[in-house]
Amino acid sequence: MPYEERPLLYTILAHIENVSSNPTVVVIVYEGQDKNPEMCRVLLTHEVMCSRCCDKKSCGNRNETPSDPVIIDRFFLKFFLKCNQNCLKNAGNPRDMRRFQVVVSSQIGVEGPLLAVSDNMFVHNNSKHGRRTKRADASDGEADADSGE
Repeated sequence: MPYEERPLLYTILAHIENVSSNPTVVVIVYEGQDKNPEMCRVLLTHEVMCSRCCDKKSCGNRNETPSDPVIIDRFFLKFFLKCNQNCLKNAGNPRDMRRFQVVVSSQIGVEGPLLAVSDNMFVHNNSKHGRRTKRADASDGEADADSGE
């Protein structure tokens, strides 16, 4: 069987607005001003962010956080991505729950066909928050993601 060329996949961080009544998905747009085009994205892999990996030097985290998704089984992929900006509008504790999803698509945007959509995630700015291990049978069924701020 000949090699079939696959389309480039885009990973998009989306915010879910009005979770309780009629939820709508809004794409989080990069708002920074980095001169490196690879850094001008909301979600980044470790290899793009790490200066040692960029210089092709040895890095202990390269194996811990691979750039390519890890195939768990037929229906699950595991991505290792870090948020490159603070996706929250205001400082302090938010009054509404902050719910985000990662969307995998063959094109930019969420209007067309989507290849995969993650579970709802709580995105936070506290690096200590993600260190707790979450039970696999958690009752709320939601994952944690670190915004890297």
